[in-house]
Amino acid sequence: MGTSLLYPLKRPEPAVRTRLDELLEPAGITALQYAALTVLERHDGISAAQLARDSFVTAQSMADMVRAPESRGLIRREPNPANRREPLILLAAPGRALS
Repeated sequence: MGTSLLYPLKRPEPAVRTRLDELLEPAGITALQYAALTVLERHDGISAAQLARDSFVTAQSMADMVRAPESRGLIRREPNPANRREPLILLAAPGRALS
C-alpha cells in the first residue's frame, strides 16, 4: 500500500478524534479509551500487548491508558492461566454499557 493512499485516510483522523472526544466527554472517557473498550467488546480477555496492537497504540500508551478505565471499574484484570506475568484485561459490565 503506497503512501498516496494512506495520507488521505490519515488526514481526517485528528478532526474525527477531537469530535469523538467531545461526544465521549459526558461519559468521562477519551476516544482512545473508547477504542479499547470496543476492542474488548469483540475480544474480551486479552493481554495488554494484544489490546494495544488491536487499538493501534504502543504498549506503553496502552499501559497508561487503561489506568483510568480500570479505576472506574470499566475494565478489570484477571490472572492469565497461560502466563502468570501477563494478566488478561476484561470488559466489566459498566464498560460494556459504554462500548
